[in-house]
Amino acid sequence: MKEFQILESNHVYNSWQILDHTGTRCTSSLRTHKQRSILDDLHEKRVYEKAGHPFDIISITGKRYKHLPVHEAIPKSFSDEVCKSLQEENLVLIPHGYCAYAPAVIGGMQRAYGPQARIGVIWIDAHYDNVILEHTKEFPATFVSIPLSAICGCTMQDWCRDSCGMKTWIPGERILAADGRLSDEEAEQNKEIMQIHNVNAKQFEDSETWLNAIDQISMQTDFLYVMIDADILAEEYVAGYYESEPGGHSLRRVVHNLKDVLQTGKVKVLSCFCFDFDKYEQGGNVNSLSEIKIIETAFKNWK
Repeated sequence: MKEFQILESNHVYNSWQILDHTGTRCTSSLRTHKQRSILDDLHEKRVYEKAGHPFDIISITGKRYKHLPVHEAIPKSFSDEVCKSLQEENLVLIPHGYCAYAPAVIGGMQRAYGPQARIGVIWIDAHYDNVILEHTKEFPATFVSIPLSAICGCTMQDWCRDSCGMKTWIPGERILAADGRLSDEEAEQNKEIMQIHNVNAKQFEDSETWLNAIDQISMQTDFLYVMIDADILAEEYVAGYYESEPGGHSLRRVVHNLKDVLQTGKVKVLSCFCFDFDKYEQGGNVNSLSEIKIIETAFKNWK
């Protein structure tokens, strides 16, 4: 029976920043919750127990690397635990955090499976998160603006290697970016540079198109990482999001499409990012209910 490793990082988004084109001047710090956390709901409602599988909860604190700045310590810790969990043939769920951690997930997968493993990424997000520091004029940039371009090796290469444990870059042919409806012109141009696959917001709603896209990625990969950002959902399902994000999909559509990805049998890591901005009393309780539905769907369909 498969075992789930639940990697919990109970920190609130705190806008880690990159100050220049080189990516070497950065600022970061940790911020704790003042309101109830989604993790509190997951524990109180015993959501993990519904998996029907053994599970362990591991806290990502960065204390092992307390001599390093936070934007290095937390990714290193994620990379370590993802690697260890996968080496033990477990499945990994990351129920809380932000997409800046995604390169560390890939680094952990590469360390576990080896640099020759064909790892793919399903990026379900209203944004492509693909700023290329060497091209952009927008500074300071944030760490949440660069994960997909970093995974492709288009920017922040030293950080990806040294802090995230990445051994090689993921080619665009093994990345599917779903939706991206709020991406700007620069992001669209970077998407072409990265040569990633894309399913737009309208296509995300079409089951046949979605299945074809998943099949195409699945045929080119051995293992998959699925990243779901809360902004994929319509505002009524994530009332406590960081800021208003127009458009979005029904919870029913998102869980339906997640099921299709899980049916490949290749998903080893699932992260649910950006569901908790310490706004539980300002709609974050709605975010919590949506994420619980996504996690329960994953547990029921994960092969």
